[in-house]
Amino acid sequence: MAASLLSPAKRNRTGIIAVVGLAVVGIAAFLAVLGFVRGERERELGQWQLRLDWWAQQSAESSDRWLRDQSALADRLAANDTIRLQLTLMAEAGSDGGGLAAEEVAYVRNLLQAVSLNAGLRISDSERRVPANIPQFAPEGVALIANGQRLVAATAGMPTLDQKAETLLAAREAGGTLVVALDPAPDGVLRVLLASPVYRFQADPSPADEIGMIVMLRSLSRAAALELINPGSLTAPGSKAGVLHLITLNGSNGRLLLSTRADTDTGLSEGDSFSLENQKFFLAKAATQPGVFLETETLSGDALLISSAKVELLPWMTAASIRRDAALAASEARLDTLATLFFGGILVATLLILLFWRHGASAKAEALSDRMARTLDDERRARTLLQGVSDAITDELLALDRKGLLLYANESLALRVGVSADEMKRKTLAAILGPAVGAELNAQIEKAHAEGTTVRHEMSGDEEASAQRVIRAIIVPVGPHDHTADNDTSAASEEPEPATILVLQDITEPLRSREALAEAETRMVRALVRIINQRDPFAAEQSAQASRLAEELAEEMGLPSEEVRAANQAALLIDLGKIAIPRDLLTKKSALTAEELQFMRRAIRQGVELVDNAGLPSVVYKTLRQLADRLGAEKRPVDLADDELLMATKVAAIAHHFVALASRRVYREGFSLEDALRMVREDSDLKHDDAVVSALSHLYYSRGGRERWHLGSSGGKEQESES
Repeated sequence: MAASLLSPAKRNRTGIIAVVGLAVVGIAAFLAVLGFVRGERERELGQWQLRLDWWAQQSAESSDRWLRDQSALADRLAANDTIRLQLTLMAEAGSDGGGLAAEEVAYVRNLLQAVSLNAGLRISDSERRVPANIPQFAPEGVALIANGQRLVAATAGMPTLDQKAETLLAAREAGGTLVVALDPAPDGVLRVLLASPVYRFQADPSPADEIGMIVMLRSLSRAAALELINPGSLTAPGSKAGVLHLITLNGSNGRLLLSTRADTDTGLSEGDSFSLENQKFFLAKAATQPGVFLETETLSGDALLISSAKVELLPWMTAASIRRDAALAASEARLDTLATLFFGGILVATLLILLFWRHGASAKAEALSDRMARTLDDERRARTLLQGVSDAITDELLALDRKGLLLYANESLALRVGVSADEMKRKTLAAILGPAVGAELNAQIEKAHAEGTTVRHEMSGDEEASAQRVIRAIIVPVGPHDHTADNDTSAASEEPEPATILVLQDITEPLRSREALAEAETRMVRALVRIINQRDPFAAEQSAQASRLAEELAEEMGLPSEEVRAANQAALLIDLGKIAIPRDLLTKKSALTAEELQFMRRAIRQGVELVDNAGLPSVVYKTLRQLADRLGAEKRPVDLADDELLMATKVAAIAHHFVALASRRVYREGFSLEDALRMVREDSDLKHDDAVVSALSHLYYSRGGRERWHLGSSGGKEQESES
């Protein structure tokens, strides 16, 4: 009887202990969830710090690149020999000697205008301007100014400089360059003034030899300036976009030049000024602390995230900002959902434990628990096996869901990125691999799904790496999959969306091996040519000289890389036929007979047949055959139509002819480079291409060929046709 009375008391004590234990576990779980949410929020905030810092820096670097390009263009114009010569003649004539002749001024103006148009300047023509309320070109141009602020020539539509610009140019020190931002135009167009010194012709660049300057005025419309400072897109997934601001600093004041979108946070319109001493204003705070990530407030008191970067060449700054609630909106929603699930799970678990404690677990529940445990264990082993297999692959393996979010990544990617696979889950490619790489891969993923086939794509790797990497992306579209629930009829009408498997392979080393093989082939060819030159010491180095000149000509004309190589290799290999020519015939001092000339021409073509199966690229071999037909023909020009000749063939032929003229022969000394160039221009029998001849003249007179080229062989004399 006593035992029966104590039994309920024992059960009550056990129940109290169980309830207290459940309460402790529940509180611990609650605190753990709060800590997890707080940690996730801080991690998301840190990612936004990196994102805004990167965005502001990219915007500033984009502005600096544009300014450096404009400064380099002004420097190239100032270093132009024609401009220096004309300005030197004008300076030597003195103030009483008059300026340049009208045709000389027109020539200099046309030169300025041609270079400016090629550089992308908008050269306006006042005679074509329409007197109507429609958009016009922003005023900009290039001018050549002699010492004493005297205008020599200017491009069409070059605006008259205002007093501020003239004061800045007058204050420039001799020999120095100038890059300044002028006040924006009334319509908000940004204006930049650049000046580079012009030195006396054939004089060293020193302040004492400065005789004038190139002045360039560039204008940026609002659309162009937005494109310059906004090279990508700054968005928070599921929220509104951030804002980029361009600010100019002047002493203790700043001015808002541009914003990427209408923004009420600043309370300013474009062109409005503000005091840098007002540290409560977030733009002033960002402008005085470049490179520092700030959590501050807008004028209305809303939390704001902002980072800024300084433009090096001008007193400009870029600032990237986004409201804190907009930046963290998606993260907060995800965390709220996760917290709700955690708390719900804790509550459900507590109720289940209480229920099982109250009523006991049945055999069926135990069997179900065992079965679930076995299922989870099997799933865990399968996941471990899959992870182990994929981690053993050196290539980077990714799986994306239909929204482009990461579902899975192997260890190779995690090691390269420096982030664990779990931390990368549910992130976009842009967040993992960077905006540029992510955008490029997303475009290829869309292409793969549109075509319904595997896509292979090669692209550059990280730009910050010390050596450029080449990555091959293999994109496999998987799907469509049916995502409908078993009993959900409403979801059955939704179109299923596919998923994607992505493999990234680093093919840098194979490509380098291929390039090394090509270099080995080149060295082998040059070694063969050196052997030929040893048989014919009178023409030693002429093939190499013609090869280098052909490559320089092809690059000057902007030919594709494969045609540049074809011109170089063809000019180098064209004399291979000398292997079949007796040495006494190569060095014969008397005139060749008709049979000997025919033998020499035939040898040129036989030299091409020697490399027929040598594995040369098709364009190189075709160029070599055309060059052999052109040089080995009995009559010139050959029957091959001029429009059928490759441009690489024309380049190699002119290089070969020019080097032959400048080299010694058994019956004459080598012609001077000027005479050789004149003879190439006048040789109508060869039907030289005018564009190639013009490029040769430009290389000689304007690209330093006169000083650099030392053509011809000093070894002896060569009995050979000048072609």
